[in-house]
Amino acid sequence: MAGDASRWRSFEEMADLIRSLNVIFRKTFGERAFGTGYQPGEWVPSVDLYTHDGHWVVRVELPGVRSEDVSIAVLNNQLYIRGERKPPEGFDPEKCIFQESSFDRFERAVVFPGPIREEEVRARFDKGVLFVTLPATEGNGRRIEVQSEKPPEEKEEAA
Repeated sequence: MAGDASRWRSFEEMADLIRSLNVIFRKTFGERAFGTGYQPGEWVPSVDLYTHDGHWVVRVELPGVRSEDVSIAVLNNQLYIRGERKPPEGFDPEKCIFQESSFDRFERAVVFPGPIREEEVRARFDKGVLFVTLPATEGNGRRIEVQSEKPPEEKEEAA
């Protein structure tokens, strides 16, 4: 019977570890890496990255967030967007009959394929959507061709 209690504690510890790892992966890769867009109790804004007229454009959906509650930082080839979605004035969660909205701090990081020229980053906020525009630059990467190799039995038949 005592062994059962320690086994149960091990499962609880494993569950705690899995929850911690999930938080790390979500912060690193975003919600869509898990195939889900909603996790109760946390809010992660949706982010799109696309090119337009020689620029990268980051589009972040921030409904209910004020522009003064958002900050943007650049480090190497990463853009960090941090902020807080605060409850509306007069909102009391204790008086809620039903609540799906969450109010909390958020942080998103966008990794670019090349360096960012910090002095040319521009941001504007329009109807709850943040647009960050920056010149697209070339990365140091290169395309690698994947070679196809015949299975050993085909090589012998060809000889």
